[in-house]
Amino acid sequence: MTTVPYEHCKLSDVAEIFLGFNPSRKVHEASSSLSAQFLQVKDVVDQRLPLNSEFKEIHLPSTTNFSRQLLQLGDVVVSVRGTLLKCALIEQSPSPLIASANFVVVRTNSEVLKPRVLWAYLCSESVQSYMQNRSTGTVQPSINISEIKDIALSLPSVETQAKIDQMLAASEQQYEHAQMASHLRRHEALDISATFLHVTNNE
Repeated sequence: MTTVPYEHCKLSDVAEIFLGFNPSRKVHEASSSLSAQFLQVKDVVDQRLPLNSEFKEIHLPSTTNFSRQLLQLGDVVVSVRGTLLKCALIEQSPSPLIASANFVVVRTNSEVLKPRVLWAYLCSESVQSYMQNRSTGTVQPSINISEIKDIALSLPSVETQAKIDQMLAASEQQYEHAQMASHLRRHEALDISATFLHVTNNE
């Protein structure tokens, strides 16, 4: 991460960007006291990690150095292999949580670029389309990490970012509440419908 004027820059100028962790077969088979939760592409649903997500657990040899790949609150993950451009903001997670090597992890300085603002930018149609056009492969499509690093952006002021962050947080909260209400209404409708067809065992 270099020091540049922040108005117009590449993502790599204002964030640390690295690939997730690639556990070998030995890692899975090793008997060790070290264990971690493992974030996979399938865990990202609708550009977010659902509340109360359950992650796969992996066991690691004591010699494994994965400290850099440990996800921190505020990290943004972007899938770059297989199913491309799934993005999620790490807002709450079990500890330790490690992203798979199918992700690129973007770690910003929140005083320069707020993570939620970056997440929204990476989810935007313009950036998604731009990155899709730079993917390679057909059977197993992928995006080179250098393409993520080279994403251009124009940074709003910290004050403007704070307002955007608040707007996005409120929108996500409303979305979660709407989803929960929708699920409840669906289950209620299913239960009510079932009562009309239900036959008890003694009938």
